[in-house]
Amino acid sequence: GPMAANISFAQPLSVFWKKGTEAEILLGTVAMDAIQTQPNIGAQFNVSGHFAIADSQSMGEFAAYLINSDEFMWDIVSQGGVNVDAIGYVFTGINMTKSGTLKGAQGFKDCVAIHSFDLPANDPAGGIQLIAQTEIRNPSQVGFVLSGAAFESFFDNTLLGPLASAGNAVFPAQGTSNM
Repeated sequence: GPMAANISFAQPLSVFWKKGTEAEILLGTVAMDAIQTQPNIGAQFNVSGHFAIADSQSMGEFAAYLINSDEFMWDIVSQGGVNVDAIGYVFTGINMTKSGTLKGAQGFKDCVAIHSFDLPANDPAGGIQLIAQTEIRNPSQVGFVLSGAAFESFFDNTLLGPLASAGNAVFPAQGTSNM
């Protein structure tokens, strides 16, 4: 709008996943710091917050969808928890729903680069041991941490074998992860 404002959140915001044509699924809640808006400009913000998962099964289903899809939709909702301080007045108890379409990780298609690999020895279980240094780009605006990541590696449509991270796999939002 045409005036500066301070928008604060008296309670955590609820985050819902719009799963296709099905009902929205509550993923969890997140506390958010106040936002300062500028006259005729609005606000751009990049905030971090503690996300409390509502249901681990639903979150797992969403995570799989996020990783394997081109995009996803979610709503951020507050029922009476938004306060706005503008032009000398404080407006409290405002309802808010913000919908957004965000990029998914697209199954990491065309996002994996192998910088080096070594075949140091025979694998005791059979085959050849393969050690690779890879970089994986996350095209999504949502970052995530997995307890590990595993992929099938191919060269010219020939399966070379499985590759797996050594430990956690951290995928920053629109960033890269070296494994």
